[in-house]
Amino acid sequence: MIIKVNGEKVVDLDPVLGYLHRGVEKLCENADYHQAICYTDPLEYVSSLFCEAAPVAAFEKLMDVDVPRRAQYIRVLTMELNRIASHTLFQGWMALDLGGITPILWAFIERDEIVDMLAALTGQKLLYNYYRIGGVNGDLNHEFMSRLGTWMSRAAAQIDSNLALINENEIFVRRTRGLGVLDAKTALKMGVTGPNLRASGVPFDLRRDRPYLVYPELEFDVPTRDEGDSLARYLVRMDEIKQSIRIIDQVLHEMPDGPVMAKLPRLLRPRPGRAFGAVEGPRGVYGTYAISDGTDQPFRMRIHDPSFVHLQLVGAESTSERRIDGLEPSHTSRSRPRRAAPSARDRRRTNNRSSRYVWWRCRRNHRRKFADRALPRCLGRYLPYFSSRRVPLDLHGDEDHCAHEPAHRARSHWPSRRGDERGARPQGADEGG
Repeated sequence: MIIKVNGEKVVDLDPVLGYLHRGVEKLCENADYHQAICYTDPLEYVSSLFCEAAPVAAFEKLMDVDVPRRAQYIRVLTMELNRIASHTLFQGWMALDLGGITPILWAFIERDEIVDMLAALTGQKLLYNYYRIGGVNGDLNHEFMSRLGTWMSRAAAQIDSNLALINENEIFVRRTRGLGVLDAKTALKMGVTGPNLRASGVPFDLRRDRPYLVYPELEFDVPTRDEGDSLARYLVRMDEIKQSIRIIDQVLHEMPDGPVMAKLPRLLRPRPGRAFGAVEGPRGVYGTYAISDGTDQPFRMRIHDPSFVHLQLVGAESTSERRIDGLEPSHTSRSRPRRAAPSARDRRRTNNRSSRYVWWRCRRNHRRKFADRALPRCLGRYLPYFSSRRVPLDLHGDEDHCAHEPAHRARSHWPSRRGDERGARPQGADEGG
C-alpha cells in the first residue's frame, strides 16, 4: 500500500492490487472439473473450505447434481468450524495490532484445536481439498467426532473468556470505536458483503436470503450492528462465532445416515451452459461463475473474492482525522514542531549529488552489478546507461493492464521496446483486460 501522511495523519492511501486470481482462473480453465477445485484452496489460507465450496456449487449447478443429505450436513458442519477458526484468528490479530500479546496466543490455541480436528477428517491442516462435486471426500470418522465432542463441551465458555479479555479493555475499545465508519449506503454501493456489511446495519446473509445446502432447516440469527465502525465489525464477527456453535449443535443432532457422494462418472462433461455458485464466508460472499462448452474442462471460470472487493474501501476509510496509532490528537501529550518540506531546488540538488556519486562509484570500481541493486527512484533515468540487464518493464501487450494507475506510477524509467518486432511477445486473445 502507498500511504501519504501529513505529520501523523493519514491523508491518502492507495492499495496496489495484484492479479493472483486471474492466474488461478486460467489454471482452472486448463484442468478438468475435479482438478480445478484444488487450485482454489490457496486463495485464502485461513478459510480454504469456503474457497472450494463456491466452485463446487457452480459445477453442481452445471451438471444438475443432487448432493446427498448427509454430505450437505457435513459441508455445513465443516464450514462453520472453519468460520470459527477464521474469526478467532481475526480476533487475535486485531488485538495484536493494537499491542495485545495474550489474545493472539489464546486465539491460536482455539484455532489449532479446530485445525487438528479438520485434519483428522480431511488429512490436511491448511488446504483441505475436502469437497467434491456431488459430496465430500470421506465420511466422519471416530477421531474427528471425539475431538469435536471434547471441544464443544467447553467451546462456549472458552470463547466468552476470550471476549471478556478484549471487550473490557479500555485501550481496545477507545482505539476502535468511531474509527473507519462505513455507512449502509456506501457499503451497498461499493459491493461490501459479509460482516463488514452487517456491521453497517444491513442484515444480508446469503445463508438466509439465498439459502443453500441445509441452512433453511437450521435456526440461527444474523447479527447486525448500526455503528459501522471498527468496533462494530469486530463485535459482529464475535457474535457470528456464537451462532456458528449454535448451528454445529443442531447439525450434530439432526444429521441423517446415508451416502456422502453422489454416483458420478470420473470424467465429467456437463452440457453447454453457465452457472454461478456462491457461499457466505467469514469475509463475505465467495462466488464462482463457470461456463461449460460441453467438454471436460471449464470454458471460462471467474472468481469473486470478497477481500479483493473490500480493498477498494481501504483508502476511503483510512484517510480521516485520526492519527496513525488510532488515537485522537488530544490524547497525546507530546507536541513537536513540524519540519518544513524541502523545496524543489533542494530535492533536485540532492538527487543530482546522489546520481553523481553512484555513477562515479560504478566507473571507478568497474562494478556494473552495483547499479542493478536497489536504487532511489530519482536515479532511474541513469539506469539504462550502466545496467547489465536492460530488460524493459513495459512489453508489448501490457498497455492496458495498468490503465487505472496514475500517470506518474504507470510510466517506466526503462527503455521501451514497444513496437520492436524482435522483442515483442505474442498477445493472447484474452490479454489486455
